[in-house]
Amino acid sequence: MACSATILTKYYDAMGKLRRTETSVLANRVDGSRVRMRLTVDNHPDGMKTVVDLAKGFRIAVDPVSQSITTYKLAGSEMQMLSATPTCSATNATAQTTMLGYSVVLDHEQHTFGPMSVKEDKWLAPSLGCLVMKRSYQMFNNGALTGSTVEEVIAVTVGTPDPLVADARSELGVPTVENLVPSEFKPHSHAVMADQAC
Repeated sequence: MACSATILTKYYDAMGKLRRTETSVLANRVDGSRVRMRLTVDNHPDGMKTVVDLAKGFRIAVDPVSQSITTYKLAGSEMQMLSATPTCSATNATAQTTMLGYSVVLDHEQHTFGPMSVKEDKWLAPSLGCLVMKRSYQMFNNGALTGSTVEEVIAVTVGTPDPLVADARSELGVPTVENLVPSEFKPHSHAVMADQAC
């Protein structure tokens, strides 16, 4: 499902105190290619961007602070995972509700990495290709809560993101990619070097 979403993310410490807020935009194309661009951190302009170009098989990170572009070749397993059609339905959901006018279903996940564990709740919108409308994480170390994160979509636009084709510097060896950021966010993309935007 082609769509664009504006996301508000809040980070909390173990005591529940708000430590940081971020706003970002996520734009998805029908073929699974996507871009996520961080617009602000604690209300200060940012511009960090990550592009996943499935047509070329690259993940590209653009850092406006260091004025750099880093390109990673996607492994076959990553390509398969990112290209897979997401599935979510009310049939197996533990709960249902509505967010921004879209029906959403709840999915629980838990991940363990040695002494570290993460509990994750995701509210997915089936009509938007299982777009995650709200996600909350709780991080634990040996069973003790160390922090939490809440990420919530605050606006959605359905349809193909406005494309803007730009060439990256050839000497960096970065392929031409399509900028998937919708037109209303194009002014923010100027934080990326004009001759090196992707």
